Amino acid sequence: MQAARSIVRVFVVLLFVAGCSAGEEKPELIANVYYSKADPHWKDAEKLIDAAAREYAPVKVNKIDIDDDIGYWQLAAAEQELNIVPPGDMTVVIGTLVLTSKDSRRDVEHCFAGVAKRLRNPNDGKGRLTPDVAKFAAEAFGEGASRDALPRPPRPKWTPSRAPPKRPSFTAAP
Repeated sequence: MQAARSIVRVFVVLLFVAGCSAGEEKPELIANVYYSKADPHWKDAEKLIDAAAREYAPVKVNKIDIDDDIGYWQLAAAEQELNIVPPGDMTVVIGTLVLTSKDSRRDVEHCFAGVAKRLRNPNDGKGRLTPDVAKFAAEAFGEGASRDALPRPPRPKWTPSRAPPKRPSFTAAP
């Protein structure tokens, strides 16, 4: 009886370990891209989306043409379900994340690769970066700039008019 229980325990532990190691694979991201063939930006955007999908694989890209009725109704359903405001000429939906592009606002082209990278590697952007003030000053104000180049404003001196208010004292009534 004891041997049977120990065999069952070993079997359960092996199943648990096998399940944990199998779970280390990254799940596939599904990106639905709603586009119009009439959009002049579509060809360039398609190249960027395909390149990002290859780089941050596995990202499955479903390209849905909204020029036909089925694609249009799929886009309308996604816009209503996710409350997409403002709508765009091109829309990318990854789970509940939405990117749209319209006129001069080209969020799909500018942000898709970054969103795919962040979803694929969520811990890359965690934590604080250490600032390099000298490097920032050189980039922003020129090579000879430093943080000590500007005079500091004088610190205000403490005066009685700036003293904190006195607390009321509570005494027993006579």
